[in-house]
Amino acid sequence: MTTKARSRFGVCGRNAQSSLSVLADMKGIARRILFHMPSYRISRLVPDEPVQAHLRAGEHNSSLSSAKRRAPVDPGRAAPAYVATAAAGATAAWSILGQADCRQAAPRMRELHEAFVERGYWASPTVTRAWGRHTSPVLESVHLAAVASALWPNAALRYRTALPTPSMPTTTPSQVTARARKTPGAVWPLWAVRLNPVPQVRDHLAASLAASLLL
Repeated sequence: MTTKARSRFGVCGRNAQSSLSVLADMKGIARRILFHMPSYRISRLVPDEPVQAHLRAGEHNSSLSSAKRRAPVDPGRAAPAYVATAAAGATAAWSILGQADCRQAAPRMRELHEAFVERGYWASPTVTRAWGRHTSPVLESVHLAAVASALWPNAALRYRTALPTPSMPTTTPSQVTARARKTPGAVWPLWAVRLNPVPQVRDHLAASLAASLLL
């Protein structure tokens, strides 16, 4: 497979990605689903039959002595040794990436994030950058759409979560500096008056809007 092959389906329908990146996205999601998600959460993404086959393979593997095990007790740490485990992971990943857009994929990705929380982890907005060398920006967008409700307002602005396709900031430090020099310390009064917020924040609104504009 070459990196020039393009995939235009699922969440990549409007933003074609290389086939290598799509496979990297699937691998990144599948590994974390197999490692972090309990069976009841996987069942929300995968039909019952492959889930049960995956569980039976795991039970069989765990019952073997350490010398005879074909895979780690916790799947997701290495390439699956059992077809059923690989099928469950791939199907779960595709149940997310196969959706029509990021908004439809987000609730399914949120199952994985909630599993992170249950295990004592936190899914930062930039965590998918560590999920593989060739993962795509579309994976970042799905992830950001999934965590949007948990972000502070300033982070929601920074990662453009109100857009159909959230994304990481692309401006360089020099661009930010140039824009800051052209933005007033208090945003234009006419715009501030139009928003007409509650009195408790009105005194600070113009300055907050100027900061929000840069974000």
